[in-house]
This record gives sequence, C-alpha cells and structure tokens, in this order.
Amino acid sequence: MKNMRVLIYFIGILFSVTLVAQESSRHPRVLELEDYYKDKANRILSNRFKEMPFLITVRIDPLRRTSGNDEYRPKNETLPFFDLEYENIKDEWDDPTASLYSLTNRIRSATVNVIIPESISEGESAEIREALIQDLRLIPGRDRVQLSRRRWGSQIDLEIYGMIIGITIMAFLFGLFLIQRLSIGKLVKALSIIQDQVKSQSDKSPSAPVAPMTMPQAQTANTPTHTGAGMGDIRLSDNHKTREIFRQRLSDLVVSESFPNIEDMQTLEELATENPKLLGAFLNELPLGDQRRIFSLSSGQEWFSAYADPGSVDYQTLDLIESLLRHRPETNNRKLQDLVIQVWRLGDQSAQLLRDLDQDVAFSILSEMPKSLSVPIGRSAFPGAWGALLDPNKTYKQLTEKELDEAMEKGLKLKPKNSMKELKDYIRDRDLLRFLKKATVAEEREIYTAAKGAFLEYLRPPFFRVLDADAMNLYLVFVSFTVDDWALALFNIPKDERQAIESLFSEKQRFLFLEKMKQLDESRPNESAIGAIRERIAEVYFEMVRREELAGESANEKAA
Repeated sequence: MKNMRVLIYFIGILFSVTLVAQESSRHPRVLELEDYYKDKANRILSNRFKEMPFLITVRIDPLRRTSGNDEYRPKNETLPFFDLEYENIKDEWDDPTASLYSLTNRIRSATVNVIIPESISEGESAEIREALIQDLRLIPGRDRVQLSRRRWGSQIDLEIYGMIIGITIMAFLFGLFLIQRLSIGKLVKALSIIQDQVKSQSDKSPSAPVAPMTMPQAQTANTPTHTGAGMGDIRLSDNHKTREIFRQRLSDLVVSESFPNIEDMQTLEELATENPKLLGAFLNELPLGDQRRIFSLSSGQEWFSAYADPGSVDYQTLDLIESLLRHRPETNNRKLQDLVIQVWRLGDQSAQLLRDLDQDVAFSILSEMPKSLSVPIGRSAFPGAWGALLDPNKTYKQLTEKELDEAMEKGLKLKPKNSMKELKDYIRDRDLLRFLKKATVAEEREIYTAAKGAFLEYLRPPFFRVLDADAMNLYLVFVSFTVDDWALALFNIPKDERQAIESLFSEKQRFLFLEKMKQLDESRPNESAIGAIRERIAEVYFEMVRREELAGESANEKAA
C-alpha cells in the first residue's frame, strides 16, 4: 500500500509538469483571464455556501485575429528603445494595456467546471449554475457551466489538499530549477564570447589597451523602463529619441491639408482646459506660422495659458500626435473647414450666424460638423427643420467661394480671430490678473479705470460693472445666481454699492441673504472663493451686454 501511494505521488508530479509545459504555450493574458474568472467564481460560492469545499477550473478559448496558428509565441528580442513606427499590435490579446474587461469580448468560448459536494440539492445546483452565468457575465449557448458531485470526507479532503499542495510546490521548484539552469547557461555563454573577443583583440594588438565590453541588450532584456506609467505600459526613457519621433510624426501632420479640422480643434480645446501644459508642449513644436494660425482659430481664454507656459515633449505628446494622425479625413476645401471652425468658435452665437444665412448654405455648413455639434446648433437655429441633419440620404449644395467668404465675414463680425498681440498682452498682464482674483471692488475699480484699452476687460470682466448696471440688465444677471452666490459675492462691499442688488430680493430671499452674511462674518471665507464667484457673475454680465451690442449692430445693418 505504501509503494502504491508513492507511485501515485510520482505519477501526479509528472502529470503536473506536463500540464505546466502545455500551459506555457498558451497566451499569458488568457491564463490571467482564467484566473480572474476562477477567483470570482470561488468568491461567489464561498459567500453562498460557507465552510463547504469546492473545486473550480476555468478554460477559455480566445478569439484571435491572427490567421493560421493561434499558438502564443513570446518575443525574445528586446530593442534598446521603443519606436512607434516599428510596433504593430495586431491582436487585442497581445496588447499589454488592454483591460480584462475588454478582453471578455474576445472570447470564443468559456467553460467553467465546478466540483460540488454530494450533499448539495438539485435546486441549489441550479441556483449555483444561474448565479455563475449571471455574475461571471457568461453567454448561454456559447459558454458552459458544468457541475459534478463528489463524496468528500474530512480524511479524503486533507489528502487531496496535501497532494495538490505537494504537486504545486514540486512544480514550482522544478520551474525555478529550469529557469536557473537556463539563466546560468546564457550567462556562461555570454562570458565565454566576451572572453574570446578580448583574447582575439589582445592577440592582434598586445600593446594596445583593451576597451571594456558592454552588453546593452543584456542590461535591458529583463528590465523594461517605465516612466510615468503603470506595469505593462511601454514608455520611452530617452528624451532625445522621444523628441525625434514626435517631430517625425508632427511633420506628417503639418503637411496634411486637413489640419486643423473641427475634430482637431475640439481635441485641442479639451486639452486647453484639462492639461494646458501638454497642449503648450504640442503647440511649441509647431512651425511659427501654424502656431499663429491655430491660435487665431482658438475659442477660449484657456489657450493663453498653454501658449504662455508650455510643458515639455514626453510620451503624452506622442499619444496626442498619434491620436490626431489616426483618422485624417480627406478634404480639398480649406475655406469650408475654416468656416466650420469659426461657427464652432461662436458658441451660443452660432445659431445667430446661421439664421442670417440662406438655409441651404447653413445646412451645408452644419453637414460638415460632427453630429454632437450640428444637432444642438441646428435645433437652436432651425427648430422646425433641423431633423434633416439626421437623414443619411440627404444631399447638400456645394458652397461657392463667394458664399463661403460672405459667411466667414459675418462670423468674424460676431467674433474676430485671436491675434498674437492679445497673447503678448496676456503674458504681460498675468501677474495683474492673479492680483485681481483677490482684489477688493474698490481696488478693481481703480485698476480698470487706470488701464488703457478693453483687452483687460476681455481677459477678466470686472465685477464693479455689475454693481453699476441698469435695472433691466442687473435683473437678468440677478436671476442667474442663487442667494448664497450673491451673499459670497457681496461680502465686505459697502451697503450703498450693493443696495441695487439687495432691492431685488424677496422677503424670504432677504432673510436667507442676511443669515448667510452672518455666517460669512463668523467663518471669514477664502478670498479666492470670493474672487471666483465675482468673476463668474461678471462673465455672465459681460456676455449679455456683448450680445445686446451685436444684436443692435445687426439690426442697424438690416435697417440700412
């Protein structure tokens, strides 16, 4: 009996080594997904049936894009640097950045085998199968959950677990032994090659000093560099090489006639708000003429910070340039693209421009815009006819040069292009703008009165203009903010200056306003918070007055 048990253990060890050899040929991301399913199924069953043994195995058949042979073959070569032009991931399973959730969509079939105790009833078995299908998000018909029963006793359980642990330990030690043998063999071979090279050089020139040999590939073969990213990401550590690759890709983008289009400007506009340093690093590498052209087409003040304080080229700029190059639409009408960008720059005023144009011309312009922009603008400009934008069979007229020039002229009257002089003025006045964020109303009034030109008011509309507004405009601004907002904005302002606004409060609002002012007196709010709400209110008032002025100019032109 003892000899039989030794024979069984020996056969088990050989079987485990065979399984390890087979599994090594399978893709590691497949094994990782199988382990994820196994752990999740184990948690489900452990929570449902506490202190009961289960044995779970998962087998996944991946859906590969590679034709012919789906066997995973790991790459043994390691380049000294990473070049985007030579890296081509053809399959999602080979992408180290792909999440396990995304890989679940690349499964041909999945089989979950669960061995359960014999004491579990048929109803509980059906409940287990249903729970695993739902919680593991398996697809009936494609994936299978197989349940089998075993009579497990405490004595047998200990033997099984002991055998599994023993086999696992032996397999692990055997794997370490193989890895050690292979590593030592490679090291000895490399040292022998170096020794032969040194010996041959010394034989040829015995009087010359021998230069030390270096092995750059051996140094980096097992230690990939990660800069600013998690495990599995591949990032460039050579700043010179990063800049070289970026400039190569940038030259491909600049020569494209479609750059910049409306999608490019939307992407850059989003960066101007979220990461102005990254946008500045990208813009700073462009030729001077392209820098000026893109700045003239920008829509918001966030771009000033990107141009004034750019970052440096790194892997994020490489990701940005690749995203811009990924889908380049073909276009041969630069004027039409510039007109579409101008309509986007107008923001809320875009509907006003389109209503002033012939409807066929307006719809031709909207058809060139992404649906996320054209549909909201079309609904505002043409409430009863905008549905034509969703008709895939609708054809639009080809705009002439004259129609494009006239539409652009009207758009520039509503919002002129930005000039480099404005950027220089912003750089000059940056310190003053920081001071105004915490300045009192009296200090703000003195600075704007002494400043010459309207550019400072464009960069930061002053709050004291709201206090001096006429009754109608003041009321329109008043209803756009809450009582708490007004209490914070009017904090520490003399009563005579805020009397016009307080007169607009109802009795209930006045009571809430006074209570909020008492709380602010006790807590002493942050000066930056006060400056922020005052800037928001001033921007709303400034935009409202500007719309009134433009509407008056348009009415005068029509009357003339």
